[in-house]
Amino acid sequence: MHNREPQPVPGDTDRVSFLPISTEFAYFSANLGHIFPGYGLRGQTAVYRRLKDYASWQARLDLRDGLGKISPQAHLRELSCAGPAMYVSLHFGSYRTLPLVLLAGGRSVCVVLSGDLLAAYGEYHAGLLGTGMPGAGQGRLYLASADDPSLFFRLRGMVKAGAHIFVYADGGRGARRDPAGKGLARVQLGSAAMMVRSGYLEIAHLLDLEVHLLLDHSPGPFQPMGEGRSISCYKLPQRGSRGDSVRDGLGLLYAKFQQALLECPERWEALLYLHRHCMPRSHIGGWGPQGRLLGFTDGKRPYALDRYTYRKYPLVPPGCPEAPGGAGWF
Repeated sequence: MHNREPQPVPGDTDRVSFLPISTEFAYFSANLGHIFPGYGLRGQTAVYRRLKDYASWQARLDLRDGLGKISPQAHLRELSCAGPAMYVSLHFGSYRTLPLVLLAGGRSVCVVLSGDLLAAYGEYHAGLLGTGMPGAGQGRLYLASADDPSLFFRLRGMVKAGAHIFVYADGGRGARRDPAGKGLARVQLGSAAMMVRSGYLEIAHLLDLEVHLLLDHSPGPFQPMGEGRSISCYKLPQRGSRGDSVRDGLGLLYAKFQQALLECPERWEALLYLHRHCMPRSHIGGWGPQGRLLGFTDGKRPYALDRYTYRKYPLVPPGCPEAPGGAGWF
């Protein structure tokens, strides 16, 4: 457990390494290094192993039996029974169970997902899915594609029908993906700045929805329904203008998340792929000249990753046709 940003450990310096490590670890190392630069390679390796264990355990969690084993905490049940609201989380802790915790409170929940996840998610939770619009009676689970250009109107209809909206803040770019960065905003997380999704907070403001940040702090993914389950819920203050709501809301959301991440970075699954859609950037002064390069293998081919720029360079032995000056050099 970490209650503050880690400091460098003697003997754990980030010297250039050409170990036969995986592509996934190399980019994980860059992501974590930008956000929390105090970890050395040994510290990063320990976090990576715990993260992979947690993710593997969570992947084996069978939620197809529905809501029978889920008992929401009293404050979440009370919130869920209140009027429609937007609930925001990240791929942190036992994040897959959070929409079901709200659903167990009795109100329908519409989960916004990237288009490539909809089919698998819908098949997995087929027994909980509703059709059409929510109505009176037992709450049902609804899915909406973040890639749908008419997403706002679909969510407006869900809210009018009494459903909660659930969003993963660290998901893909969604329908507002744009080369000019429309629908994105800059936030600070640890030592890194990132461009992250902001459109869901604009939707919440336009629909006059309260926004609650939900984070799961369960010690293990096999404890989502039993004792020891801990879910924090933080209500974002509402602002008068849409710009203030988005700017202040994002700042508070990621500040709260940073506190949880400092304690348990191994519970944030997105550290494995963060560079694909919101690449973190820290000051170059935090990277020593020997600490930027990390060797890895992609298939059978060796590369060096510059963890500051995320650029990779092929490694070839002298005399090889692809070596500098050789026929295949590029």
